[in-house]
Amino acid sequence: MLKNPKIKAIGIGSYGHDVVDKLAKNNLKYVEFCKLNNYKSDDYTEILDDANIVFLIVDTFDEKSKNIAYNLTKNTKQKGILTLAFLSCKIDQLTQSVDSYTIFDFQSNDLLDNIIPIVKCITYTILEAHMIYVEMDDIKKLIKNSGQMNAFFGCGSSLEMDSGVTILKASLDTKLIKNAKKILFFVVGSPDIALCQVEKVAEYIKSIASNNAEIVFGASYDKNLNDEMQITILTI
Repeated sequence: MLKNPKIKAIGIGSYGHDVVDKLAKNNLKYVEFCKLNNYKSDDYTEILDDANIVFLIVDTFDEKSKNIAYNLTKNTKQKGILTLAFLSCKIDQLTQSVDSYTIFDFQSNDLLDNIIPIVKCITYTILEAHMIYVEMDDIKKLIKNSGQMNAFFGCGSSLEMDSGVTILKASLDTKLIKNAKKILFFVVGSPDIALCQVEKVAEYIKSIASNNAEIVFGASYDKNLNDEMQITILTI
């Protein structure tokens, strides 16, 4: 059992570097931010040293960045590092060498708003799930060699017992859940959030999901939230 995994976000190429810089300014706890811009195998060894989870940010329209990323992922695969890639387009050679990936428009104003919840969901589910704890091995089993990932983030008031369900009914496309083989979700609320509120979210998601869907979830509280609940769902 690995209690304190080492997590890195690695930006490759100018777009990847820019995104990593912006992520580093958003107070993402537990994540080490790195940049890579060459082919030297020694650099791969150093940057992956002791890493257990890698978030890879690559503009795959750029040929050099794509090739660097592919060489890096050959190393992560050999080392058994759980690797999730944020890409600007699908490249079979690269998507097949990572455990999971998501396609984003790197020039979109919403890019960070889409990436941050995914990083937080996986990282905080392992390291900051004060109410419902999830082990690293469970996350790895769920995401390992899983393919394309979709994400949902919603927030709202936490004052009612059914607050989480209300948030999901207001903005969640249920197809995201119905068509998923694997689901990871994380609930965080103000310090007075009740366990039964989280359980109602879980019950609602399970009621929509396929009977065969594998579901893992964590929950925590945040003293900086005031009567608010946030829900992030990742589906594969």
